[in-house]
Amino acid sequence: MIKRIYFIFVFSLYISYIFASDKFIFAQLKYPGNWDPYPDVYKDILDILEITTSVKVEKERIIIDISSDKLKYEISKVPFVILLGNNEVIIPFKNIKVLRDYVTSGGTIFIEDTSELYNSKFDESIRKILKQMFPEYKLKKTDRDYVLMKSFYLIRKVTGRIAMYNYLEYIEYENRPVIIYSRNNIIACWARDRLGNYIYSCIPGGEQQRFNSQKLFLNIIMYSLCGTYKMDKVHQPYIQERLNR
Repeated sequence: MIKRIYFIFVFSLYISYIFASDKFIFAQLKYPGNWDPYPDVYKDILDILEITTSVKVEKERIIIDISSDKLKYEISKVPFVILLGNNEVIIPFKNIKVLRDYVTSGGTIFIEDTSELYNSKFDESIRKILKQMFPEYKLKKTDRDYVLMKSFYLIRKVTGRIAMYNYLEYIEYENRPVIIYSRNNIIACWARDRLGNYIYSCIPGGEQQRFNSQKLFLNIIMYSLCGTYKMDKVHQPYIQERLNR
């Protein structure tokens, strides 16, 4: 038990040191299977993040092998990682524990089921993994007032390329969403072809739905970097006024 506490303490200090980097790094988890359905979307995401916010970014993403013996070291370089896919995900149990230590020490994991199916192997496997990672917590659902809806932009509705669910799911640890789970395929809203045209239409709301979905993903990134600053009381009257309009 003492060794366990000491490990978490040291891991937390190490993450705090690495997270002090002044540039945001787009990090993605790799596993056997379709882990990278949209290989180039990170470029647009980083460009828009840098243009619309004060965040400085690294232009190249980091790919982290979720099965690696070096996962603890690799993932501690970044405050935010994403996990995408449309089929079963398998993670060694020892690395599930590493992921838990990562998020309880300050990191955030965004997970997205890109299958666009109500019943998918990806969803089934992710729910099993999350139960192993956090047996004491259950996935919750966001509502209109949840912090992710107003961490940077004010968002009224959760969507993605498709509008399957009107919420995100999340696991909360010490009043912070450490795991954020989407099944609306938000990432596909960013995908472009070589001519710069969007590849996938957004159903049923078209381009306005795409715009709102992109803003939601930027909110998720900003929250992972900045926390709940827009939930402070000094901001609440302004936010409430905007929401009431």
